[in-house]
Amino acid sequence: MPFSGLDTGTEEASGTTTQERQREENTSERIPAIRQPENVAKDAYVSPCQKYRWWLTRIWDPALATLAFVMLNPSTADAQADDPTTRRCIAFARRDGFGGICIFNLWGLRATSPVDLKKRLAATTMDGKDDSLTEFLLADYWLRYAAGRFTHVVCAWGNVPGTLRHQGVQRAACLCRGLTGGAGDLLCLGCTGSGQPRHPLYVRNEQPLLPYCVP
Repeated sequence: MPFSGLDTGTEEASGTTTQERQREENTSERIPAIRQPENVAKDAYVSPCQKYRWWLTRIWDPALATLAFVMLNPSTADAQADDPTTRRCIAFARRDGFGGICIFNLWGLRATSPVDLKKRLAATTMDGKDDSLTEFLLADYWLRYAAGRFTHVVCAWGNVPGTLRHQGVQRAACLCRGLTGGAGDLLCLGCTGSGQPRHPLYVRNEQPLLPYCVP
């Protein structure tokens, strides 16, 4: 049953420019680790082919609200394994009194960097096995499925890179407005120079959640 543990990355590709990535990596090196909660219930929906991940949850207190994150695309985290981005999302949610997280993405295709994402998306439309439309529709479906479940949604996809930018920004605007149904709060951990919401890996522990207006 999807989201059976909810009460209501994965190391995601951050989508930053080269200069911003360098600044953010320098910042991330100075961020101390935050102790993670114990007894976390883990779940994720990964496609049978392992190429896609549609959502990932980590619940440590089902009596409290769950904080949703929307990022660029998933990487290797699944129902068992965490990665730096997952742990950062947990840390921010726990700090602000939430009992769990649920991570969604603008693209469901698993890739370890924005460049890798672009290459793999291009390959899906050129090898005679065009599943790009299916991927798009399924990612859209799961984001909309979650629309009625969350009143706090953190936008955190970074700068959508290059040729994906127009599609990504437009999709983000549409889906994130739908996520809260006009009644919830869109949040972020600050914005990049181009006005996109920053990735959790590259902000300090004390960075507060701020209101976010989709461009």
